[in-house]
Amino acid sequence: MPRRLLLASPLALVFAASPGFADPATPEGAKKILDLYSQYFTPKVVEGGFLTVKPDGDEYVVTWDFQKAVEQAGAERSAVSIEPLVYRVAIKGDHAWSLHAERLPRITIKDLQGPDRGGVALEFLNAKVVSDYDDTKPDFLHSVASYDKLQLTVDVPNGGAQTGYRLEENGGQFDLEAKASDDGQGVDVTVGRSMQSVNQTMSVQGGGSGAPINVHYNTGPVTTTLQIDSLQGRAIGDLWRYVVANISSSEEPPELRDHVKATLPVWTNLRLDGAVQDVAIDFALAQASLKSASEHLALSGFTPKNVAEFAIKLDEVTAQSLMLPAWANDLSPLSIDVGLSAGFDGLDRIASIAIDDPRFGDGDLSPQSQAGIETIWKTGHPTLTLEPSSLKNPIIDLRLEGSAKIDAKPSGHLHVSVDSLDKTVSLLQEASKEEPDLANIVMGMTYVKGLAKSDAEGRLVWDIDASESKLVVNGTPIPLR
Repeated sequence: MPRRLLLASPLALVFAASPGFADPATPEGAKKILDLYSQYFTPKVVEGGFLTVKPDGDEYVVTWDFQKAVEQAGAERSAVSIEPLVYRVAIKGDHAWSLHAERLPRITIKDLQGPDRGGVALEFLNAKVVSDYDDTKPDFLHSVASYDKLQLTVDVPNGGAQTGYRLEENGGQFDLEAKASDDGQGVDVTVGRSMQSVNQTMSVQGGGSGAPINVHYNTGPVTTTLQIDSLQGRAIGDLWRYVVANISSSEEPPELRDHVKATLPVWTNLRLDGAVQDVAIDFALAQASLKSASEHLALSGFTPKNVAEFAIKLDEVTAQSLMLPAWANDLSPLSIDVGLSAGFDGLDRIASIAIDDPRFGDGDLSPQSQAGIETIWKTGHPTLTLEPSSLKNPIIDLRLEGSAKIDAKPSGHLHVSVDSLDKTVSLLQEASKEEPDLANIVMGMTYVKGLAKSDAEGRLVWDIDASESKLVVNGTPIPLR
């Protein structure tokens, strides 16, 4: 069997297998596929009748009977209903296959709190799955799962009240691609998800005859992309199969740690990016909107040099409510752009120490291992960086960036600038007429303004240097006590 991907993609494992035989489909070929699935999901899935594979012409029909699994677990058929997952696999020589499914299972759960009381229903309308795998090509896996609409309904009785939740996703699609990594040590996996729009409604109906309270959350296009570089797919797959083969053992399997070590660094880089447009939230007492938002997350694997990144951007956030004071209207639209990154050397050595520890997987590590990890941390040059960030609304334009060392002698620098504090102070003075405690903030901002200097653009600037023993703002020491 081609072993390049293995656990690099759960979708590939669930949806197909290439056991190394060609057309036409035969009972012997079906048995080989069942044997392969047993290695990853234990023989019980076959012995219990949850999984069947049957030849049909040039294809194999694979059926996962989730309903049978649910019933054997003790659930009543009338309470839980899960349609089977059925897909067809065509083997194309010893190193390739294709797969297609024409629907995804509908799930229904009834009687959450007694007869005719509560339930859950999940359904994909006009769903399709298409996947192609060819181990002879560098970009060896392409999969697409799409649906016109996803509908989720949840009704939960709560005493005399009823809480309902409705989710509708329109034009949804998942994309999965995998290719051999440039370093030849793993696979590069890209997973994408997109939706044309999302509509959510939460409704609370009281015990009386009054109208329900509804909260509506709607968005325009939504996209998410996950990129994993040099994922150790083969080693992860070998580990999974080894664990499944020894799952009934009461002792630690003798080769478990070797298999775990073989998965390192797991990946070299992982990146997750998401974006959403045209967000609107509406309920009885308030409304809010968001023009767009994006989020970024990046993590290195268990490598010698480690990096973590996080960033979020919100564009034109607005909020309106009769419960908000009049001065709050001047705070929107609000836009925020913040980025953080952290660096560290030695996560690969920490992972090795943890795996070799006698208590690995069984509670806290030994004092010796903990001391070794602490030494690596102290000498690993940990840093934290605030990337150029900003906060902007009609009364202020704030910009920040800085960095810090988090070692035995922590220190850091922060650069802050604003266009002006006059509007902010004026707003707070007006607000303090209703909220007297805000007057203290006004006094504090007046003091901070006095420490500022001006740059070439006329912006107020604060350069702040901090250590364990001192704080200096624009060259002026600030008492810490």
